[in-house]
Amino acid sequence: MADNHTSNTANPMEYMRPGLGHTPSYQSSGIPWLKSDTITSTVTSYEFPNVTKFITILAHGTANNKTVKIAFSENGLSTNYFTLYPGEQVTLEVKVKEIFMTKGDTNDIDVSVCAGLTNIPAGALQGNWSGSAGVG
Repeated sequence: MADNHTSNTANPMEYMRPGLGHTPSYQSSGIPWLKSDTITSTVTSYEFPNVTKFITILAHGTANNKTVKIAFSENGLSTNYFTLYPGEQVTLEVKVKEIFMTKGDTNDIDVSVCAGLTNIPAGALQGNWSGSAGVG
């Protein structure tokens, strides 16, 4: 079968793989993906096997001088990122195949990442929006 995510004109009866614009992929429940880590001064990336429907990130702890910087590209960690403090969480309804994190202050911080995955292969999203305005 040809690797075509939108149409197959050679054999229109052949099963079509869903692509980024496939609405039912985002309407159904996501396939669960979970990971917990300690974020240090090195860049930590989370690569998803499929395009995400949503991502929830929880920063653990209560201590001062602990934050985590989160971006959608490695370059974004210096220009286009957001910060979570201990005890905070955020849920993002975004279609990405990878996210990037690094500690924002002097201390390492523990995080948990929960994603709902679509049935869209990660390869359908070229570049993970890197270079797009607001991404970095």
